[in-house]
Amino acid sequence: MCLIKHELKNCVGYLNKRNDVIFLGTRSCPYVNLVYFGGDIQDYEYNMHQNNFSNQYIKWNLENTAQNLYERFTNQFPNCHPHIWIIRASHWLPSSIACYNNFLHFTKSGVPLYENEEISKITGMQHLSYVLSNAVEQLLNFDKDIQCQITDIPMRLVGFSKGCCVLTELIYEFSVLCHSEKVPNNRVKEISTQIMEFCRNLTDIYWLDSGHSGTYHHWPVLVNYLSLLNPGSCPVIHVHASPYQLANPLRPQKSTDFHKFLDILSNLNLPFKKQLH
Repeated sequence: MCLIKHELKNCVGYLNKRNDVIFLGTRSCPYVNLVYFGGDIQDYEYNMHQNNFSNQYIKWNLENTAQNLYERFTNQFPNCHPHIWIIRASHWLPSSIACYNNFLHFTKSGVPLYENEEISKITGMQHLSYVLSNAVEQLLNFDKDIQCQITDIPMRLVGFSKGCCVLTELIYEFSVLCHSEKVPNNRVKEISTQIMEFCRNLTDIYWLDSGHSGTYHHWPVLVNYLSLLNPGSCPVIHVHASPYQLANPLRPQKSTDFHKFLDILSNLNLPFKKQLH
């Protein structure tokens, strides 16, 4: 089956913030939408060629990653026809440090900040919903025969390394939405039906070797948010880690946060799967 790839530039999201999106998939209606957030260095192939440091990791460019995700997912789930949506970071620091500034705040050196004010406003989830909706519009302008949509299709979120910080922000925001269904929240009341439906499509979230250059909060460890999740409606959480992140003697906090995250998930009886590589 013929695969179609498109670079969708400046997809408009929340408060007119913009992200580039790469689409890969067939013209058929997908059984699942797979949304990916890459790590530091991961960029367009032509951008990575221009950077001496990034050039040595060229095979991990975003275009190849989209292809790899498609192949791995279809091998695991034959005939699922996934649509792959790669969200490119909107801001880059020297040495190819990726910052997803449109989803959460970062320090000047590129370390993610999880701020209660932003989490309570569900800004990251709103931005993702709007960006993907605009990406669909752009894609249909290129090819009206592609059967793509965001609503009513199961969605899986995947983050690798630095990209996992977006997933951490989103799971905290998701917990606020879950809690608001029990205890009404004036801020959450303002969230559109589109966002609520978008969140209900989430079935799985994958943290792949989560990490960044900061000294703490490498995995979701805020119990005050995670405890708000409903075990019956929470997306399945997939936790993947390698010795690169966990066995670094210079960064022991990465391993500490990893095991703390697993303990929290277990204690709260949340659905999760763990795999060490």
